[in-house]
Amino acid sequence: MSDVPPTAAWPYARSPTVDDLRVRSCFICRDEDVYIPGQRRTRQDHGFVHACRCTLVAHERCILEWMDSGDENRRHCAVCKAEYIVIGRPPPRIFSLIRAGEDVLNRAGQTVLWAGAAGVGLGATFGVFFVVLSYSAHASYWMLGSEMATYFLADRNGLPDYAMLMLPVVPLVFYDIARSSSGGLVHLLSWMSMLVPMRPFSPGDTDVTFGRSMQQLVWDWPPSPWLLTTLFPLFRHLYRLGLHTLTEHLLDESFVRRQRRADQTRGVHHFIFADLGVNLLDGGPALPQPDDLHAFAQPINLRAVGRTLLSMTVLPPLAAGVGSLLRGVALATGSRYLSAFVGLRPMGIHQRTMLGLQKRTGYRGIRLLTWGDFEPVWWRNILGLGIVIVARDLLKLAYEVLLQREDQERTVVDIPFTDIDTPSLDLIVV
Repeated sequence: MSDVPPTAAWPYARSPTVDDLRVRSCFICRDEDVYIPGQRRTRQDHGFVHACRCTLVAHERCILEWMDSGDENRRHCAVCKAEYIVIGRPPPRIFSLIRAGEDVLNRAGQTVLWAGAAGVGLGATFGVFFVVLSYSAHASYWMLGSEMATYFLADRNGLPDYAMLMLPVVPLVFYDIARSSSGGLVHLLSWMSMLVPMRPFSPGDTDVTFGRSMQQLVWDWPPSPWLLTTLFPLFRHLYRLGLHTLTEHLLDESFVRRQRRADQTRGVHHFIFADLGVNLLDGGPALPQPDDLHAFAQPINLRAVGRTLLSMTVLPPLAAGVGSLLRGVALATGSRYLSAFVGLRPMGIHQRTMLGLQKRTGYRGIRLLTWGDFEPVWWRNILGLGIVIVARDLLKLAYEVLLQREDQERTVVDIPFTDIDTPSLDLIVV
């Protein structure tokens, strides 16, 4: 602390501080604190700080919220232009690990972006449709399993005509999942629901079966994709409601608003490898504040685009991996209920041909195989994708709780009134 020569207004050798002001008025919230004779002031009591080189003072919490609620200009005093000095506690080790992972994912996203650009360049030469079909075929085999994907999307002559219509939709489906998390699942289920009615019946088709009434087809377990599509809005509403309640319980409203503003500024959403700052709460975007109008003029975030493409690439095999893990856990534990829930059917397709011996009681006609006739790899992969979504949301929420705790433990450096004419200050002299 600098010493100042004593004067009539300030007869002490030390520099006056914010605690020596007779009247302290926060320039942000306009709250005043008037000195009462005999009162002993401390920073913890009222939280006033003098954080710049002029005479403005404010609550420490007001300055922190002021800095967090606007652009970089709010990190400096509006009068003397001095930068506010904020000290935070050393971040936990998990922060270093997460940020190191962020750097790795940024590089991976850039690699995927340039690889995608190269693919588009090749597609201009060899056909964009071929590139789309290649991605769609691999994603379909990951999500449906090889047996079901081969049955619905292939025949002896390669890709059937209806598959040429269904496969190009797959990149759009996973792009939507990569952007909107759980909201994109309904489009994947809708796409799966269209596979059965789209596959035509051929007189020479050997994959037909007897039996199984419509009631059995509707109430089989696992449920069919079209039934899941019908019930999905209810499930998603309950999930979002639970996540909303948990978020409100763990995060302050001011912190959530700050995260929303940061999300609007980024402008591009992405899923698994997203920057951990995406809005978790339901509701439409907040109206832009005057300081945020420049957000609409932000250029496209190429890093975010690359990470979205990386999410699209990783999602199908990741969901399939979690689905295989569920199958392995069910087999290892031997749990009858878990095995029934994940739909273990080691026999694969139940009835291969109309000449087979596995006829059900009563002749109900001949039909093509449907979802209930297959080992439900697709069901375990949908469960795996749901687990990935929940794990991602919980990881993000935990990260934001750590960020909020770090914010709450910040302090603003309190600067004495040096190089300021002390007679201009209303100081307490006792």
